[in-house]
Amino acid sequence: MTSRSLGGTFVAGAILAIALGISVFGSIITYSELNASFDREIAVARARDQYALLYRLTLDEETGLRGYLAAGQKSFLRPYYDARPRFDPTWRQIERFARATNLSEAAVPLRDLRTTHRRWLREVSDPLIGHPTAPSALAWQKHGKFLTDRMRGDFHRLDNVLQGQI
Repeated sequence: MTSRSLGGTFVAGAILAIALGISVFGSIITYSELNASFDREIAVARARDQYALLYRLTLDEETGLRGYLAAGQKSFLRPYYDARPRFDPTWRQIERFARATNLSEAAVPLRDLRTTHRRWLREVSDPLIGHPTAPSALAWQKHGKFLTDRMRGDFHRLDNVLQGQI
């Protein structure tokens, strides 16, 4: 073999080794990016599940209260009492997801949702459960509608934020 053919073989081998290295490096980067994307998709799916649960919990509270007010029987409050202790932990899970993924646009509707929900409990459901036939019961219910509509708007904004993550 001549030195010229040895040099050509060496150059071809070097080019092949460099190409192989680039290919392996590119594959590692692609795998890492796909893995991160998959992890984010799973996190978004979990957040959407928690969002749906939070929405159902508020609906259960409202439904239980309405049933109680319509029928006057405490048994109608079961969905309300089942849902009430689950709201804050579920809200915190969504809030943690929003922080971990830097979803700053979720901060305002999340905060407003929690504040409004607490107001609904304090200013509407607690007084109505304690005094369903009080002279101010209708005013509490009207205020409850206002607060429920506000929470519905917060849920709508949160849904838009989460939809943008898919």
